[in-house]
Amino acid sequence: MERQDVVGQPVLEFAHIALAALAFEEVAPRGEQIFGGNDIVIGMTIDNSVHSSERTPPPTISQPKLIPVVLSLKESYGIWQQYLTDFPKSIRFTLGSKIDDVLLAAIEYCFLASYSAGSDKQIFVDRGIARVDLIKLLLQLAWDIKALDDKKYIHLSNQLGKIGQMLGGWRRQIVNKTPVREGREKS
Repeated sequence: MERQDVVGQPVLEFAHIALAALAFEEVAPRGEQIFGGNDIVIGMTIDNSVHSSERTPPPTISQPKLIPVVLSLKESYGIWQQYLTDFPKSIRFTLGSKIDDVLLAAIEYCFLASYSAGSDKQIFVDRGIARVDLIKLLLQLAWDIKALDDKKYIHLSNQLGKIGQMLGGWRRQIVNKTPVREGREKS
């Protein structure tokens, strides 16, 4: 006794009926369905004020005013962010990223120094000075390899020079004000 493929036969017998039921006019979209819909354009033209360039910053949460050196570093960081976009792509994510990280570290150490007392303040100021000096070196390296043009290099270098002077004066003030700790003597 031979086996026949009984399952496949009814499917093939009615194949022409299934295709005839799907008329071309009913399946294909009409021109007015394609070109008449403007819902995408309307969605894209809605003004989103969250991303407007003229927005005011959010209110601060009881944060006291920042000291001048932190404000200057913050301004330098904003300038750096504008310059970073012009960096060659091959250097942007290596040297550019390193300069970015060190600049943020300098801001952090100076900010922490403004809240610290005594010897801790001097430690944070010293770290801030070291980071600013490292930024100057990295910027010089970026200029040497022509990732940063003369005008941008001079602008950032002058700003960082002023910041270095501010930090040096702050350090001298701390050293002169903080008494030297002598070893305790037993009486």
